[in-house]
Amino acid sequence: MRKFIKIFFIVLGSLLLLIMAALGIAYWYVFTPEKLTPIVRKQAEKHIHCQTEIGSVELTLFSTFPRLGIKIDDVKLINLTPNAPSDTLLSIDRLIGYIDVNALRKENELLLSEFSLLNGNINIFIDADGKTNFDIFDIDPDPDADAEFPLSFVDIGHVKLKNIHFSYVDEAMKINTSMRGMDAEISGMMHPDHLNSLVNISRGNIFMAYADEVYLPHVDIDIKLPTAFSFPEQKLSFVDVKALLDDLDFTLNGYIQIDPHDGNLLMDIDY
Repeated sequence: MRKFIKIFFIVLGSLLLLIMAALGIAYWYVFTPEKLTPIVRKQAEKHIHCQTEIGSVELTLFSTFPRLGIKIDDVKLINLTPNAPSDTLLSIDRLIGYIDVNALRKENELLLSEFSLLNGNINIFIDADGKTNFDIFDIDPDPDADAEFPLSFVDIGHVKLKNIHFSYVDEAMKINTSMRGMDAEISGMMHPDHLNSLVNISRGNIFMAYADEVYLPHVDIDIKLPTAFSFPEQKLSFVDVKALLDDLDFTLNGYIQIDPHDGNLLMDIDY
């Protein structure tokens, strides 16, 4: 679960990096797509160490002030990794985001009021030796090293996924899961030591296998998932989770935790 949280914020952070690359200049000027797109492409090539493709970039500042709005079309991150099911890490038709410029500049707070990914694929892969297809960003090479959190908090007001195909394959943990045609909304707030979030998946078809045993064989899913994740404890807690798998309706409560001694998963789930 820690890997999943890390993956999500690495991908989200890399996309926000594209926004921040243009922020300093765009604060005073409104760029046309013809002027802005090459700037973002250059910054992406500098900070993202794999093949990147960006169709066009548009932004607004004055019409949405104090929110900075940005729209990026045809985004692709391609990273050929041995044994990975796909060479494409991310392929999105359209990315739309808004951040609060005043909160970031004055209070060191990242308020992401809206963020949308429309039509695309996200493919996460970890091989048996722990090598990943998403280790392509300029981040701390030691994820366990203590580091000062760069922002006082990150408020994810509204993240929307529309028709997204998601795949996660972890050969080391023997996990193979995917979600096809996912429509979801995510909100949350990340502090230095914990993350609170609410995930609402309204449409999708899920497949899940562990150690070559299939647990969910392509079933339709509808789930409301409130969670709290503690980074120091590496513990994910959830209360009153509402889920519908095909025609099976149930409620979940409990936690999943990574054992700090041997790295195994500890679970206590009631339903």
